[in-house]
Amino acid sequence: ATVFLELWKRRRAELTYDWDLTDWEEEEEELRPQFEAKYSRVERVNPISGKPEPFQPFSDKLSRLMVSVSGIFFMVI
Repeated sequence: ATVFLELWKRRRAELTYDWDLTDWEEEEEELRPQFEAKYSRVERVNPISGKPEPFQPFSDKLSRLMVSVSGIFFMVI
């Protein structure tokens, strides 16, 4: 695992140099306005950054997951 990580760091450095991204900084991703409008009322604290962020309840995810799974199931059969 250590060898892989070291080789990956080397490859990433090569690609960064080749693509001229040495001065590039990652930007924070913007939320889609529809998502932000729907879930701006529901927030939770991000355990990594410690900042509050919009949260999508599991019940909303479950309903879309069930529709997707059933659609795929019927396409396979």
